[in-house]
Amino acid sequence: MLKILPVGTCCVFLIGCDATEPKQAIAEDEVIITYQAVTDEAGGCRPTYEALTQNDADGLPLNKIYLINGETHYYNHEQIKIGNIPLQIKMADETISLLNEVIACDQLRIELVIEQCRYEWGTERTDCPKITIKGSESFAGIKAKMATS
Repeated sequence: MLKILPVGTCCVFLIGCDATEPKQAIAEDEVIITYQAVTDEAGGCRPTYEALTQNDADGLPLNKIYLINGETHYYNHEQIKIGNIPLQIKMADETISLLNEVIACDQLRIELVIEQCRYEWGTERTDCPKITIKGSESFAGIKAKMATS
């Protein structure tokens, strides 16, 4: 009886620790940009981010968006600007920041300035969908705003 209990316990443990996570719910006309803090060999933060939106049956964005353009501003913990990099996000592609400063992720503030959303050819829409940012807890803060003309 003692030999059977550990095997049964092991099976229950493995079933309870399924590695697949449930997909996060995405509203019909929403883009979720998820940031992760990655540290390079020099100790500098290299934020990675990925944008997801609801897909149709063919795996293409339901809202027809394919690109978000703008600027990314980086600030240190004293609110001093330490970098400015063009923002170009393609749906479902992971992107690594090209920030040249060596700063810890928990000291880095990120500001996205969204200038334009681009859609499939033939789509007349020019406004951006709702954009939600996730992953800010790994940084000193992340915010997104629309550019003013």
